[in-house]
Amino acid sequence: MTSTKLQKLFKAARNDRPPEPASAFEVQVLRAIRNEKHNEPDGLFERLGQLFPRLALASALLIVLCLGTDLWVSGFGQSKLASDLGQLSDQWLFVTKGF
Repeated sequence: MTSTKLQKLFKAARNDRPPEPASAFEVQVLRAIRNEKHNEPDGLFERLGQLFPRLALASALLIVLCLGTDLWVSGFGQSKLASDLGQLSDQWLFVTKGF
């Protein structure tokens, strides 16, 4: 196909009016959308099955965050809070044993 024929085809396509949609096209589209079935989970186990991957990711991120914080805090040495909690737990054990 030559360049002039191609240019004539493009010019004819630009000048041509686009096709009109059928009457009540919008109503038909909206009706089809409303009648479309959605895959909603029926039971509790199906809903939990859809939710578990997100919960697993959130739990893994929380565990990594806690481990990172623990390693970061342990880099400063034993803090006063850790020694105070150790002392408190020792005293609590003596109270429960009746000493």
